[in-house]
Amino acid sequence: MLHDHVNNYRFIDVMIALGEASGQESTTLKEKIYAQGLEDIAIEEIEKAAWLLIKTRTFASFPKIGEIRDAVGGKAEDCADVQASIVWQTVTRYGGARSVVFDDPVTMAVIQQGFGGWQKMCSELLIDQMQWFLKDFVKHYIAFKRSNMKHIGYLAGYSDPVRLGITEGPAMIGDQQKCLDILEQAKETPLIGGFTVTQIADKLGI
Repeated sequence: MLHDHVNNYRFIDVMIALGEASGQESTTLKEKIYAQGLEDIAIEEIEKAAWLLIKTRTFASFPKIGEIRDAVGGKAEDCADVQASIVWQTVTRYGGARSVVFDDPVTMAVIQQGFGGWQKMCSELLIDQMQWFLKDFVKHYIAFKRSNMKHIGYLAGYSDPVRLGITEGPAMIGDQQKCLDILEQAKETPLIGGFTVTQIADKLGI
């Protein structure tokens, strides 16, 4: 879900507070840029991250967007280690047959773009490659997270229940509500001619 922070007084208050704490004034242009860079994060999380930075940050400069994002989700390096382990456990549990959705869209992007997709990654991984995989995944994750690269929807397996018309959906890995939000975002992302999946289905009467 994307959030409109531009006209949100709570977001503007956060920017003013960060400016006061860092000795760097927050301008209208800066507020618009930061609002866009943080549009996928709820205001409550941004407020928590801002106060954490105000309490712990020692640099006399306005925090970068990436710093705020790190304060929200934890350091990229720490998140990478956790996500790599979760992905490996999921591979060993489900393999490439089951479609999956992870509660971290950065993890989804790493699998889809860094490893060629869920099916390809699972088919090429061997049990004795765990250390290599974890190290490689961490490297990709850090780069993707810092570049704010994400993938929404789900990662299709060989026996894709959605494609085969089976009512059982993809396996949800992690926080179920976050997984549902990621699936919902995919429905509302313009894919063809500026129309979303939902709009296309409505037009076709399906």
